[in-house]
Amino acid sequence: NEYFNVIFVDNQNFYILIPSFFIVGYLLLYCKFSRLFIRIYLIFVLFAAFSIYEPIGRYFGEINFMQTNKSFKVGNIIFKANLLYKGRKYMYMYRNDISKTVKIKKDEVKML
Repeated sequence: NEYFNVIFVDNQNFYILIPSFFIVGYLLLYCKFSRLFIRIYLIFVLFAAFSIYEPIGRYFGEINFMQTNKSFKVGNIIFKANLLYKGRKYMYMYRNDISKTVKIKKDEVKML
């Protein structure tokens, strides 16, 4: 039931994001080559907009986040799964043996 894309809020590093706002704003408004930076910025905006479309967002999300064939331990149970996404509180895994996506709290699961 979860859908992730490259602009998913849980993967943003705000310590880098906030200063980059000021740098990009300066380049767009005051720089000598502002028209070039506007074109580059528009390309990034289009990329972000296309990632909202589910097949494209899924493709780039899998490239950025998915780790295949990892071993996990929950309590005494050890299993293999594809780590789809590691968020702040939860880990999302796809288990091939039961053909389901599993959502587990990060503090309950140990990656082997």
